[in-house]
Amino acid sequence: MEFFINIFLLTGTIIGAGIFSLPAILSHTGVYFYLLLAGLAFISAYLGIKYRFLINKTKADDQMPAYLSKALGKKWGTTSLILFTLSLIGALTSYLLLIQEQLGSVYLFLGLTWSILILDLKQIKKFDSILTICLMLLVIMLIVSSKNINLNIVGTTTSIKYLIKAFGVILFSLTGFSVIPELSKSGKPNLSIKTTYFLVSIIYIIFASTVNTEDKNLILDSVVFFAVITSYIPMSFVLEEVFIKDLKIQKTPAKLTTLILPVIIAFYGIKDFITALSITGGVFIALLQILIISAYLKLKKKLLISEKIILYLSIGVFAIASLAEIILYFI
Repeated sequence: MEFFINIFLLTGTIIGAGIFSLPAILSHTGVYFYLLLAGLAFISAYLGIKYRFLINKTKADDQMPAYLSKALGKKWGTTSLILFTLSLIGALTSYLLLIQEQLGSVYLFLGLTWSILILDLKQIKKFDSILTICLMLLVIMLIVSSKNINLNIVGTTTSIKYLIKAFGVILFSLTGFSVIPELSKSGKPNLSIKTTYFLVSIIYIIFASTVNTEDKNLILDSVVFFAVITSYIPMSFVLEEVFIKDLKIQKTPAKLTTLILPVIIAFYGIKDFITALSITGGVFIALLQILIISAYLKLKKKLLISEKIILYLSIGVFAIASLAEIILYFI
């Protein structure tokens, strides 16, 4: 039972706003979409398992910056804290942009989520599995009701700029490390991670090749709502805790910052949903993955040749992609 709870928890965290960018990414990149998805899903699952090792080894009881600080020292711990905070803010901003684009207004959504966040109704986390099941059922309904089946091997754009953007978007869409510390030890966490990423990859391929996100309907709107709310609320609680515990901000200012900052960025900063995903995934999350690998390399004394190849290759890929993403944003 714990094994399936782990899968539901991780799946609900991974499948969020990013899934709705995938049809557009597929339509532009064609076969490169499948190659990026397969490669990044493998790396994400592989590093998820390494992250579990890091968690068990450091025995810290907190979020990622605490684990990395214990493994790499205070300097890199502070760096990871900044990146982790920016990734949370970027994700929340992306969710609001999606709600605005898909549902036409964010006010009803903000009214609901702010009510929960202001009242500190953290027990809503207990219903995460139920919300995830609802989300999966709605995704299946959306796919079944769709009249489009287009694997789109060719794609309409193969420019290096769009491939860089696709890298960031797909990496964001596969990220679930914020919930990995919460996985039950009795639920075979490593197998849960492998199984979840395999299932998520299949869901993403089917979704991207069958769903037209421009064809708005009640089912699609419901999927958007459930996909966003299953991530937005727990992620907001995490961001608030980071402000309070790690940045030493008082509770009231921390809560207000959590509530308001993503709204300000969404309304007055980045306007494009895919761009917000790409920057968050291609820069902040990619750099965090590099720090996770570095921490693992420091703590694990004996490494297999295959481990070294995968880990150092991953560092190279993430470093190049994040640099390219930054350059792309300013040109």
